[in-house]
Amino acid sequence: MRFLAVFLLPILVFAQTINIEITYGSVKEARTTKTEYKSGESALAVISRVANVKTKKVGQYLFITSIDGVVSAPQKMGWFYLLDGKNADKTASSHILTNEKSMRWEYHIDNCLSGVGK
Repeated sequence: MRFLAVFLLPILVFAQTINIEITYGSVKEARTTKTEYKSGESALAVISRVANVKTKKVGQYLFITSIDGVVSAPQKMGWFYLLDGKNADKTASSHILTNEKSMRWEYHIDNCLSGVGK
């Protein structure tokens, strides 16, 4: 009788480094930092590790309403982010990182988030 040896190799999850830039508009000076993340973490989880982040649930979405004390003003100013230089197409809580190298958060004019900061 022959036995088939099966070797199960552990799946290794390697941490990746991501550069993070936060621009606060004219409110305060921009800052940059680096942190590590594992594939499968959300953009929200990663930014929350390096900044003081507040959120608000609106319907099925979770929006960032404040980063480091800089608060969104509905239909005036809001928080937006880019990954590897491209505008994100999902909220930070639903965007799962895979191999991104940079994340940029920008505080600027907002025409679409009515009701989020209220």
